[in-house]
Amino acid sequence: MTIANLTEGPAGLGGYKYRLQLEAQGAVFPEEARFAGQLRANLNAETVLATLTSEGDTILRRGDNKLELIIPETVTAELTPGSVAFV
Repeated sequence: MTIANLTEGPAGLGGYKYRLQLEAQGAVFPEEARFAGQLRANLNAETVLATLTSEGDTILRRGDNKLELIIPETVTAELTPGSVAFV
């Protein structure tokens, strides 16, 4: 399943862990599912800044309708101020 929806999240600080919870209106995150996504400078950028995954404990399932994204401090330390997109 692919869902494209651009939404602003709170700003993060370089060098600190960043957490963002995503909540859907319905039960779209089944317990057995595994998730992956990439951070890029924008939705169409070819360069991948970081990859987040369930297996890497950077995407956590918090319920049938909620995920938590965790960007480690080692990644945020390398990001330049401005926007990044999670795709």
